[in-house]
Amino acid sequence: MPKLKSLDNLIGKHVISRNGKRMGKLRGFILKKDRKGILGIIYKRSLLKKRACLFFSDVGKFGDDAIMITDTKDIHVVPKIRNKKSVFSFQTMKCKPVFSEEGKELGKVKDCLFDPETGSIKEYIIGKGLKKKSISEEHINPGQDNIIVKDVDRKEQT
Repeated sequence: MPKLKSLDNLIGKHVISRNGKRMGKLRGFILKKDRKGILGIIYKRSLLKKRACLFFSDVGKFGDDAIMITDTKDIHVVPKIRNKKSVFSFQTMKCKPVFSEEGKELGKVKDCLFDPETGSIKEYIIGKGLKKKSISEEHINPGQDNIIVKDVDRKEQT
């Protein structure tokens, strides 16, 4: 299994094509409706140009210092999303309140760790004050306004 990458740590990294052209800087992620995977990335091309979106399949590698994308002539720019309820941005999900099924507030979403080969989100990083904990995606039930953690051992919730 490849090393998991942090969504939050990648924001602000350069987006570079395989032919060396700097495309811009990563500004965000578009998540699938179930929030369990990445549909695409959002990057800002320059100060004067608008943001652009690429499908996850157009990303070659998520490196430590840059995101490498396929050759620019092969890029599939994501069309403007008309039904905004069918996808979610990482920035919208970040800082959403997280509750246990028993109604205990566990904190807020601080980050997500994903598999860079598949785009699947594997862990959610939940923070409350200075404390942070990692919860596996199979225990997460993302709702519209809050995120519910289900079937988690009590030890993991403290």
